[in-house]
Amino acid sequence: MQEEWDYCQINMQILDDGQDLFFVSNRLMWLQFFAQASGPHRSYTAGKSSRIPIASVPGVLYTPQQGNDGHRAILQNLLDALAEDGWEQTAYTGSQWWEARLRRPARPKRSWFKRKGN
Repeated sequence: MQEEWDYCQINMQILDDGQDLFFVSNRLMWLQFFAQASGPHRSYTAGKSSRIPIASVPGVLYTPQQGNDGHRAILQNLLDALAEDGWEQTAYTGSQWWEARLRRPARPKRSWFKRKGN
């Protein structure tokens, strides 16, 4: 019997809390990594990093900086948590330094309801 796998991809997102800091054009924003997973039974978010604040400057595109210790640390914490949950990194490397693909044996989808009489 061939083993089925769940795969997850590390992505990042910039979150905006919509609060003005000192000027109308400056807002507090957050960087967060997340692992979007899918497999034969379901699609789900396998994990999220903590959020790290970044200042918003109009016209600037934000991406995680490889030389930023905070960015690297929250990514590594997410990868460590995924490894503890049975995920292993594959050989895939994306076009961005933080992109990774992981896999683990597929787990059956959990049912929120138990059938009576079983």
